[in-house]
Amino acid sequence: MIIVLLIAALLMPQAVHATYLNQATVLRHEQDQNGAARLWMRFQGNAGEPLVDRPYPVSGTSTLAGLRDWINGVVQELNLARTAGTAPQVAPGTAINGLAASPPAQSAKSLWRGKVQIYNLSCTNGFIDAVATACSTLKADIEGTYQAGFLDAN
Repeated sequence: MIIVLLIAALLMPQAVHATYLNQATVLRHEQDQNGAARLWMRFQGNAGEPLVDRPYPVSGTSTLAGLRDWINGVVQELNLARTAGTAPQVAPGTAINGLAASPPAQSAKSLWRGKVQIYNLSCTNGFIDAVATACSTLKADIEGTYQAGFLDAN
């Protein structure tokens, strides 16, 4: 019984940390009729993940360090995809609501022009007291946030 528990304890971390290995095996080198070359690389995991074959384009500026960086990037991508695919939030049958479309952010120029429109519509009527104070504050904001080009036709 103790041996079974010991084996289970030794195997557990491997099962929990199933990932693609940070290495790739060169399957073959290809060159097409246009002279473009590529290496076909195979990625494999440590716990039965599907084998993944990817082409690596070879050029006159290719280096071994560049190939190693590319391998590392592909392994990270495969592991993230695997993690996302096993997350409980995306289990089969789970309904996921989409987000409402966000309006595009206004530019500083369009915000400034909007303030000028409000000022022209509301503050040219000779108000007094609180409205006059608000109009003065708005005018100061318009003048303080002006940037070159805000008065251009576009």
